[in-house]
Amino acid sequence: MVCLSDMPDPTGSHPAPPTVQPAVALPMPTPLPTPRDPAEITDIEAMEAIDRVLNRFGDWSPDTLEELADILKATGRRIVEAEVIEAEAGEDDNDWPVVRIEASQVTAFVRQAPDGGICVDVFPRDDDARRALRILIDGQLLYGPPLPSPAPQPATKDGQDGDPADERRAA
Repeated sequence: MVCLSDMPDPTGSHPAPPTVQPAVALPMPTPLPTPRDPAEITDIEAMEAIDRVLNRFGDWSPDTLEELADILKATGRRIVEAEVIEAEAGEDDNDWPVVRIEASQVTAFVRQAPDGGICVDVFPRDDDARRALRILIDGQLLYGPPLPSPAPQPATKDGQDGDPADERRAA
């Protein structure tokens, strides 16, 4: 559909339509370090082992997932349960916009403050959740224990760290 105001004006009496400004890149979450334990096998060896497990014809059992987890653990990766995080937008008692963010360990509310700023209320579930909570502003730790730093990975025979991307880069 075309709006008449978007049509060229042969008389030139109408001002030109405003130009569209390029979209501003939205901030992304701060990448968190992914600590790894000492590796027993390389990522490439793990991919080969996973391929062998998944390609055993008709031999999948309830132990298959455990076997895959053991292979991933052998690379030094830690297996953790994923946190379900839900968010819901609404209004507070004064009809101001508010977003409730719910995870098993914390509930948070993000809303506009009366002075025009933004207010973030964070309520940990219990003392354990409070001790594990980390709050970052612009990627800088404001509250909580330091983030774990990733363990350096030993180089393989060919000098690579076993990352499958190394093979793609070399190809």
